[in-house]
Amino acid sequence: MSSFTNVQSSIERALGKASDHDEGYEQTFNRVSDMQSLVTKGAWLRRTGWDRMFVGEDMDVFVPLPYKAIKAESGLNLVCQSVERVNKSCRNGVQDYVDGNWV
Repeated sequence: MSSFTNVQSSIERALGKASDHDEGYEQTFNRVSDMQSLVTKGAWLRRTGWDRMFVGEDMDVFVPLPYKAIKAESGLNLVCQSVERVNKSCRNGVQDYVDGNWV
């Protein structure tokens, strides 16, 4: 076996270990922990107590839920469209304010 092959296999092993470590970190990072420092919690997080409510849960499961409107939720689709429309109107109002040199 040549020294190039040894180096290449060493690099591949190191990359494999790093990839495994990254995957493990991502899995633990997405889990809510009740041991989080108060420094990392803003006033809203401390007040709502969401970290106690979801302790041990994988946030990857919860995060996409609000974005998955199904056909049976036509009312939800209407609300989403309305929120987008109001948001766009607000952005346009702010841009008009800036463009009009109101600042």
